[in-house]
Amino acid sequence: MKKWFLYQSRSFLFLLLPILSYLFFKVINSLELNYSFNYFFGLFFYFQLLITVFYFIVFQVEKIYKFNKNKNLRLFLFQISSIILILSFIFTLYYWCLFDYDPSNFSNVKTENGFLVILDFLFYGLGVFLMNNNSTIQADSFFAKLFVGTEMFSAFVILVLIFANYADFKNSKKK
Repeated sequence: MKKWFLYQSRSFLFLLLPILSYLFFKVINSLELNYSFNYFFGLFFYFQLLITVFYFIVFQVEKIYKFNKNKNLRLFLFQISSIILILSFIFTLYYWCLFDYDPSNFSNVKTENGFLVILDFLFYGLGVFLMNNNSTIQADSFFAKLFVGTEMFSAFVILVLIFANYADFKNSKKK
């Protein structure tokens, strides 16, 4: 139970990290620092994303190993689904921060309501993660394309881990 609570608190921290760092950036950016600071913060923001994705991939590999030992298919599928949703939501928050900072980062985003923008980015992130993106949203800037490419790469790595270990999981069950 203690490990579960620790994992949930870390996951919650990783969900809050893009919002908190973006708010910090907006406060510092209001001081009208030079333009190169924006690029530095963009790289810092991207580094945070990489750490978050790395944490969840390592956690996923650890869980897959435990599920292969315990041979519990339902828990395995639940964990896979939850990791996909959590990572998609994390990318959603990063996309929203990029869009809120500069709406020209993404095109074809409906801006009527803040909740609808986040919902659009959630569907966009799920579409990118599951590799059948039917959204009209397009990444236009360097950082937006970098973040979308990172989501595609992390989705590929996670899906390869899932399929490889699912095959091992099924083969170990037959023995």
